Amino acid sequence: MGVSTAAVTIDRLTEGDEDTAQAVAELLCASCGGREKLARFLANPNNVLMVARQDDVPVGFALAYVLERFDSRTPMLYLHEIDVSTRHHREGIGRALVEELRRLCVTEQYSKMFAMTNRSNTPAVRLFESTGGIATNSDDVMYRYKRFD
Repeated sequence: MGVSTAAVTIDRLTEGDEDTAQAVAELLCASCGGREKLARFLANPNNVLMVARQDDVPVGFALAYVLERFDSRTPMLYLHEIDVSTRHHREGIGRALVEELRRLCVTEQYSKMFAMTNRSNTPAVRLFESTGGIATNSDDVMYRYKRFD
């Protein structure tokens, strides 16, 4: 699975992609737990790490988790974090990452995808609304995406 947009390639990292995951981790924090932790993370099919690359250099990522529910036949996807390097803001990379996660939901038959942010996080609000997210309240904002089944 993967998509390209304006010379940016988006792929889901899986077991064996530790080198790329390490480069993404360096975008996130200086001490993210090391290669063994990344390998364990990538080996878990309920962890989703999408990376956007330009010329093989990570420029953005989306981190999500597959959540099983006892009261539903199908799992849902929680979009926990999305970030694009400052140099690449407003190039459609965040939108492409969300769209790739939505495609994953359709492919895997997840019931829905959701993300949370604060109303004051204007870039996140704009991104989620522009990709079909629906605000469910006016304080802490949770976006619900349409059902994928």
